[in-house]
Amino acid sequence: MKLKTMLAAALCSIAAAANAAPRGTSIADAAQLHQEYTDVVIASEQCPGVTLDFKKWDGEVRKLGGPGVLKAFDVSEQGGAWRDKRYDEFKANPAKQCADAFETYGPKGMGLLQRK
Repeated sequence: MKLKTMLAAALCSIAAAANAAPRGTSIADAAQLHQEYTDVVIASEQCPGVTLDFKKWDGEVRKLGGPGVLKAFDVSEQGGAWRDKRYDEFKANPAKQCADAFETYGPKGMGLLQRK
């Protein structure tokens, strides 16, 4: 795929994500929320003894516009690429990725991940 076509597709994906978000939700906020979502979901799946606190996560999602924002980014080209990248990183070095995720999203961080 040529560079111009790839850039056009990326801009369309970003625009679609922005249009799905409620007014006042920036693309940066939506992208950050998707990054956090990807990390906590992969960590809760790949890290032994770690679970996601869905009640706290639901509160985080609603602060930035709700699940529609996540869905829009998740199906975008950027969202898919980020998800694939993070899965690969977790598979390549699970101990480091799990420790980093728990530090960022665990009790000392955002409080989204907890030990079972």
